[in-house]
Amino acid sequence: MDEALRVYYSRYLPLGALAIVLLLALLGPIVIPDGPEQVPTLVQAGWFIFAITALGGGLVYNAKRLKLRVKLGSNIAITFPLEKDEQKALMRGINGKEPVPAAHLSVARAVAVRSRKDAATTLLIVPAYTYFIGQAMGNLDWVYLAFFTAFAVLAVLQVRSFRRQGRFLAATAPYSLARYRTAWENTMLPTSWG
Repeated sequence: MDEALRVYYSRYLPLGALAIVLLLALLGPIVIPDGPEQVPTLVQAGWFIFAITALGGGLVYNAKRLKLRVKLGSNIAITFPLEKDEQKALMRGINGKEPVPAAHLSVARAVAVRSRKDAATTLLIVPAYTYFIGQAMGNLDWVYLAFFTAFAVLAVLQVRSFRRQGRFLAATAPYSLARYRTAWENTMLPTSWG
């Protein structure tokens, strides 16, 4: 999934943004002939088109690339049979804050895969949040600025979560399972993954 997200953010998203900028540069003067007075309207329209295109492109890329990389099985909650304290311990283990009991390791890996897939899907639609930048261009209203700041913080937290889950899955891969257990017994793993 790392490579799929990297390709999306390094190839498809910049090419889509460039295509929208070129489209607006060519069609903008034709659609809005009033000149410089209407530039903020054109910028807002461009941000809106970019946000809608990024949302659609992210969802299509998710369906065509990410879903094929992960087999999630049924939609039944994996942690449903666990109690709340066991679920919290599982998430702390995935986040690298404490060791996962050997009895729950397969469940922890399943939860990490599902959570990582959900985080990847969220990261694919994050560019749609840029719509708030376009809305704030005309008037820097504090509400739009607050929304954009909240979305930026949530995006950073999603990236952090995605990376932690990836490190957990790499550390607990079947070929490195013995190394994982030994590292926890020797407390050589860091207390934090992120």
